[in-house]
Amino acid sequence: MTDGSSKPAAFGEVGAALHKRGDLQLITELVPHGARVLDLGSGDGLLLEHLRREKGADGRGIERDPQAILACMRRGIPVVQADLDAGLADFPDRSFDVVIISHTLQQVARPRHLLLEAGRVGRQVIVGFPNFGHWQIRSALLLTGRMPKSPMLPYEWYDTPNIHLLTLADFEDFCAREGFGILRRMVLRYPCWRQVRLLPGLRAAYALYLLDATGVHSDHGAGASRQEAAEQILVVEE
Repeated sequence: MTDGSSKPAAFGEVGAALHKRGDLQLITELVPHGARVLDLGSGDGLLLEHLRREKGADGRGIERDPQAILACMRRGIPVVQADLDAGLADFPDRSFDVVIISHTLQQVARPRHLLLEAGRVGRQVIVGFPNFGHWQIRSALLLTGRMPKSPMLPYEWYDTPNIHLLTLADFEDFCAREGFGILRRMVLRYPCWRQVRLLPGLRAAYALYLLDATGVHSDHGAGASRQEAAEQILVVEE
């Protein structure tokens, strides 16, 4: 990691945010130098800004929230305004080296479609999601009979943005079925973001995967979705 003393003054704020979201630094380690990167659900553009600084990445994001889009523009990050459930219609096959889906997969209505589209557009896919198999979640559901909450998933059942929760085993079964190759897996504690070595399915709060998308099976329904989504996508660039 580059010495922060050589960065402009604003780097202090960026460094603090990266410490809070420790997975961003781990994602940065997975991205090759000079890679073309597409970040799905890019938020305020912090990750893409960091990738540009540390890895010389050529990146752009997709984001729906107008305030987050403005934040990306302030950072000088090209961003596409679109709903991820509509797919990635404007992007040709293999147009990116890496597609990133971090803290987003469990919030979309069509996660399978999004993953297959990411595998079509990118050569590699980085996916990060909360592990619903964490022991605190399992025990809370068993002992209280209510939808559990945790530091990673703090919402009530009626206001949560997380609508497709999954476990490590669920995701790895999906990868095997759809043709994604798992190149690397990092299973992490929260909020320290340290890797879990023993019983990861129970002890990991968050999982981060680097996937090889070259063997991904095509989504036969994607063509219609791309056509429907084509008119909904707007590129916003400073």
